[in-house]
Amino acid sequence: MSSEKSAIPRKGILTRFTPEDQGHVELPALAPHLQSRVVGEAQALLVSERFNTLLHGELHCNLLPLLDGQHTRDEIVARLEKAHLATDVLAAIGSLSAKGYVVSADHGMERSRAAYWSSLGASPRWAERQLSEACVAVEDDDGQLSRQLVEQGARVANRSPRLRAIVCDDFLASNLGEANRRQLEAGTPWILARPRGMEALFGPVFRADGHGPCWDCLAHRLRGHQEVHNFLRNVAGEKAAFTPFAIQPAVLEALYALIAAEIVKWLVLEDSAPLHECAIVMDVGTLAVSQHRVVRRPQCLACGNEASYRPDRSPRPLCLQPSPKAHRGSGGARSVAPEVTLAKYGHLVSPVSGVVTWLSRTSDENDSWLHVDWAGSNLGMRSRTLSSLRRSLRSKSAGKGSTREQSSVSALCEAIERHSGTCQGDEIRVRGRFADFIGDEEAIHPNDVQLFSDSQLDDATRINAKGHPYNIVPPRLDPDAEIDWTPVWSFTQRRHRLLPTSILYSMAPEQRGPMDLIADSNGCAAGNTLEEAILQGFHELAERDAFAIWWYNRLQVPAVDLGSFGDAFLAAASGYYARLGREIWMLDITADIK
Repeated sequence: MSSEKSAIPRKGILTRFTPEDQGHVELPALAPHLQSRVVGEAQALLVSERFNTLLHGELHCNLLPLLDGQHTRDEIVARLEKAHLATDVLAAIGSLSAKGYVVSADHGMERSRAAYWSSLGASPRWAERQLSEACVAVEDDDGQLSRQLVEQGARVANRSPRLRAIVCDDFLASNLGEANRRQLEAGTPWILARPRGMEALFGPVFRADGHGPCWDCLAHRLRGHQEVHNFLRNVAGEKAAFTPFAIQPAVLEALYALIAAEIVKWLVLEDSAPLHECAIVMDVGTLAVSQHRVVRRPQCLACGNEASYRPDRSPRPLCLQPSPKAHRGSGGARSVAPEVTLAKYGHLVSPVSGVVTWLSRTSDENDSWLHVDWAGSNLGMRSRTLSSLRRSLRSKSAGKGSTREQSSVSALCEAIERHSGTCQGDEIRVRGRFADFIGDEEAIHPNDVQLFSDSQLDDATRINAKGHPYNIVPPRLDPDAEIDWTPVWSFTQRRHRLLPTSILYSMAPEQRGPMDLIADSNGCAAGNTLEEAILQGFHELAERDAFAIWWYNRLQVPAVDLGSFGDAFLAAASGYYARLGREIWMLDITADIK
């Protein structure tokens, strides 16, 4: 049995086979998807739909026509004994089988189906054995999926299934949480399939092996991409949610066949199959198919590590490490180039499984100076009012840079930052009163961070009555009110302190008590390393502080010559904006931060 694991085989070479397919194969044949052509003296081609290779030597030219599944190994040796030694013939058969070119012809598959599996990297014997040993249980099916599975070689049965498939209309239906719990307890892999609608959705395989994702891992991401539908669920319940229903009967049948094909592919190819870790979307309007990698969330409340989500877990100190500045540019000092960041975290952009819904350019494609991208954030909003829904729909992330890559990374990291700063339900929390922590100075009074003046706090009712969501003055903290506190690390005191959870994470549940406070994203940043993120966040605080000192006091400050930096990008800025009828200045508003 092959222990080799890989994706769909590169160049169409077999990677999954039985012992009978290896070594001196008893009834050898070319892998069903391959054909041979003698093309010259002592040279032969192996050709297929996706893979071709050239073999050299008279032995190969004489041997290949006999690898038709009609001759045993011994018969082939006898047929070639006048021209080649038996040891050479056996060695050639063994070499070809080791490369995945030759398999056993002792199987019951018809030619085209055998070629299908060998094209995907599995020998016919391997595929037959996998399908004979496994069965699929199907739930909430009208019979179409079960029929397609049987037609494609799978067994359908409820007893001891290798996989359970559940057909649904909505991947976020409330009853799926209970289904997920049952399958996690049973340890049976399972998938969801939603064949109806203009975008069919199915997969991935949810697993309880501690490596694969569960349904809750995917649902957590999906909710953030369906803000309007979540709003309907929040205000009117499950029945108010929209469920896709558009379909043509013939298209529905084809989709069931496609879903069954991918399930059967997983039974045979296991972790090499797309379904093993990807949700698959089929757009029936454009015929575009996309795969969305779904990862296990270590802090998932259903399948994650308890040490990653317990609210009473011990916080870890922040230990800074050297993080060399390998790249300097308009995006500041970074540990890697923007292209590296984009390659590493680009998979987080997905309308199904990502934390960022989309990432696209908003500036003119033909503009070689101005590069601006924007991104849709997966904020997992719990909107219960139209006003909060409207704010959410308008709330996107943007990024700019001196190159296309810098602007894309800037927008991507801004969106990741905003997602990471939202309340997810796995935060460390301590319930208590500020008065309880006064003795050991563990808690920090929120206004020591927010810095509202006494006059602002006294006038909070009038200020808040204006209704501006970003100009809210919180009420004075009642030292005897019980609220949630979350640890923060003090670099100066080298210990953890406590701040109210609601000023550290945005998007806390909207049904707050009067003592809850509001988070502020100033100083938040994402980075390739902890040290990089801290530096970028500190730069943002210094920038906002200096700007506020200048702007609110209407100070006169010196200008800076953009051309003095010797940077072509900065030098071109004045001319660029002049063509747009704009002026641009750089001002020196250096503050006294040391």
